[in-house]
Amino acid sequence: MNDDAKDTGALIKELEELRARVSSLETALTERDDSDLELARNRALLENISDLAYLCDDKGNILYVNHVFEKFSGHGAREFIRRSFAGLFSEEDFKIANDAYSRTLKGESPVYEISFVRTGTLCEYRNHPFRDKDGRIIGVLGTARDITERKKAFEEIEKNDFFLREAQRVARIGSYVLDVESGTWTSSDVMDEIFGIDKSFTRDLAVWATLLHPDYREQMLEYFQNHVIAGRNDFDREYRIVRLSDGAERWVHGLGKLIFNPDGKPVSMIGTIQDITEKKNIEEFLKAANQNLEALVLERTRHLLASEGRYRSLVDTIQHGIEECDTSGVITFSNP
Repeated sequence: MNDDAKDTGALIKELEELRARVSSLETALTERDDSDLELARNRALLENISDLAYLCDDKGNILYVNHVFEKFSGHGAREFIRRSFAGLFSEEDFKIANDAYSRTLKGESPVYEISFVRTGTLCEYRNHPFRDKDGRIIGVLGTARDITERKKAFEEIEKNDFFLREAQRVARIGSYVLDVESGTWTSSDVMDEIFGIDKSFTRDLAVWATLLHPDYREQMLEYFQNHVIAGRNDFDREYRIVRLSDGAERWVHGLGKLIFNPDGKPVSMIGTIQDITEKKNIEEFLKAANQNLEALVLERTRHLLASEGRYRSLVDTIQHGIEECDTSGVITFSNP
């Protein structure tokens, strides 16, 4: 009887242990199914984006790349699965990528730009730590976006901007944008040079007035407020300024075009300022030279008239006839 009870107790215990193992297995299978489902969902998502998606382990080996990898890198995915990404980049770019990878394993999310060596495709990379269910970092998950054309466009803009700045510098033409409502304005480097101001200078109309030559200040403020703003006319005026940096007086030619909102209210003005000091100096020199020439001509004319008067008086006193002819024999003068 006692042996039968022991056998029954042992059997029950074994059944409970078996039930526990089955339950544990069912839980594991359920978790795996959930994990596989989540992985399938993530893979489907990553395969349908236009950016390159990648996953690396904590040793730097590539575990996953989406279909964009071949387009960007020029390599098939199988060439690099479970291999290092070192062969994808130049030595210099690999150092950048490896540094970013190491920082990501420490919990950072760096952003950097490098090019695939085979295709020359320039990408902006964004790394993120990849963690297990316990929060431990076990790899790097990231995306890479092709910015080749964007970079070329930016470089083209920079080049054009450089040429514009140089053209402005050679022609001594600066540019500005005025916010009519606030009275504040922004200016190019050349315009700053013309006015003798730096980046710390307060750019508003009140301070602009202090740069105007005292002989022009009142008329220029009246011109701006009444003719340009109230009259809705373009700005077009030559005037003198006193450069802030060295107190030098300069002539400038200001041009500006008003921009209106849908209600017809002027909201901004864009324009240029050209240093025309040399032009004005030449004009003043030519004006002075012309005045001197006119004075010399008048003086010479007076001398000639006086000489002619004396000549006629002398000829008129001679008793003999005197005639003067041109080359064709026509008499042009005779005394009485």
